[in-house]
Amino acid sequence: MKKLVSLALALMMACMLLPAMAEEDVTGDWDLGDYAGVNPADLGLSMTMTLNADGTAAATLEMAGEGETQEGTWEWSGETVVVTLNDQAEEFTIVDGTLQADLGGGAIGTLAREAAEAAADSLRVYRKSRNDVRLLDNLRR
Repeated sequence: MKKLVSLALALMMACMLLPAMAEEDVTGDWDLGDYAGVNPADLGLSMTMTLNADGTAAATLEMAGEGETQEGTWEWSGETVVVTLNDQAEEFTIVDGTLQADLGGGAIGTLAREAAEAAADSLRVYRKSRNDVRLLDNLRR
């Protein structure tokens, strides 16, 4: 009987943890990517949104050398991340490691992990591909 009660408690606890396990870690800095097919850097525009583990959020928008920061909160809502800044909520879905918001009219706003992190990943891929080419060259000799 004690084993049955212990098993039931363990199953209940596991069921309570499943939703939390399904949520990805979205904390950290997210940079504005393509906006409706346009690279914002080409327009002198950059935006970084920070999602903190305590549920607070901040977004800094810089254009023409001037910046503005808005603060607010974020939370999981089903399969979306809802970020509320200045009493305006925006829903993001996670698609291939990015946060995407439907901006209406078929336009999608994309936020990607920190640019520095993405650049470091690209450099690692570049170095690996160069090493693969060197390895192939050595094997051919």
